[in-house]
Amino acid sequence: EAQGCKTAVAVCCIRDGKLYVESVKAKHCSSTFLPDRPNEVERLEVKYPYIEEWYNPAHKKREARVLLYRRVINAQEDITYQPVIANEDGADINESVWRPKTVIVHALGFCPVIWYRFMPKTCDAGNVDGVAVHEQVKDEIDGLNYALSMRHRAALYSGDPQIIETGVDDDMNAPMGRQ
Repeated sequence: EAQGCKTAVAVCCIRDGKLYVESVKAKHCSSTFLPDRPNEVERLEVKYPYIEEWYNPAHKKREARVLLYRRVINAQEDITYQPVIANEDGADINESVWRPKTVIVHALGFCPVIWYRFMPKTCDAGNVDGVAVHEQVKDEIDGLNYALSMRHRAALYSGDPQIIETGVDDDMNAPMGRQ
């Protein structure tokens, strides 16, 4: 997964009595690494907005609202919080507003998260991520997609100059000449 998106985040857990690895998008994560072991995650916070449709009885119609999802995993527990309505101006939510929905005390003594950066030595010094395999050829991939697209081919064809005949009756063709 890291080859396609620069950084892969894997949360190790148990579901239905079986080992399970959950993949989380790195762009939704904030991680804190151990000071003495910079490759190991000390704490992971997963937070992202999503749209929920709900019935508003005051207006007697369905409406949409933006909620925030939040989950925090550390060395002792995995806490999933109740969704909170996002601020319209995009400001961060006050910590006192979050209420735990589920708390799983795993008491492992380490954070069961693997943060894998793909090719980190090839990225900028200030960048947390590595480099995706296809990052240097995105324009070629777009070009191939456009070439294969019927809509793009039609736009190119319609944009080219068209050969026409003028001053000739409909039942006659002009003799071959220069274009």
